[in-house]
Amino acid sequence: SWVPEVVVDSFVGLAPPPGWKRPVMASNLPASLAGGYDLAYTAPRVETVPSGQGERTIPLLVESWPVEVQRRVFPALAPEAYLVAELKSPSRGVLPGGEAALFVGADPVGTTKLKLIVPGEPFTLPLGVDPSVRTARNVRVVQSKEGFISKDEVNTYEVTLEVPNPYTFPLKTHVVDQRPLSRDSEVEVKLVRTEPAAKEDDKTGELSWDVVVPPSGKSTLVFTYTVRRPQHWRLSQTP
Repeated sequence: SWVPEVVVDSFVGLAPPPGWKRPVMASNLPASLAGGYDLAYTAPRVETVPSGQGERTIPLLVESWPVEVQRRVFPALAPEAYLVAELKSPSRGVLPGGEAALFVGADPVGTTKLKLIVPGEPFTLPLGVDPSVRTARNVRVVQSKEGFISKDEVNTYEVTLEVPNPYTFPLKTHVVDQRPLSRDSEVEVKLVRTEPAAKEDDKTGELSWDVVVPPSGKSTLVFTYTVRRPQHWRLSQTP
């Protein structure tokens, strides 16, 4: 009997093994948090870890660093003041990243995640809300019309910010506000003045001040801007 011949139309080829690839590690592993540095620490004292009694936390480094504390306020968003600490690492060695527990005195204020910190690197820590400092924001609007034939409506906005200091020491404060931006060529927004002078970001309209509020006193900041638009136009605000 006749048996048809099997035709092979596919082949299995030989290929060299793939090249070495760097292993992917979870971001919370010590090797990842070390940022590629070979870090080693010697515990300040001899510790005993009993067998069969679970894990134990052992301090590896104890240092005191200088810290500068300031308040950051955003009166257009909230009246509260946010306490932040600004530090610059004086340590001689690299510190790995990881989760940090934050305290003001003996009071816990939360946790944060730190990245790898090299000597001399500045960084900021959030320390929660300072309930004793509450800002105020007031807006005064003046409307007028300009032009002979096709009149434009011009609104002048005077914004007053007040930052109190209930403490008996000077209060370093970073204040942030914003003037509106126009996405229409027919609408013109112009910053007229800031008192005291503010740093302005033309792209975002952000205004910022660094002030020192006197003990038991108050700092007042004012900025004025105008909005010019065709008559009878209605303005809307977008995020």
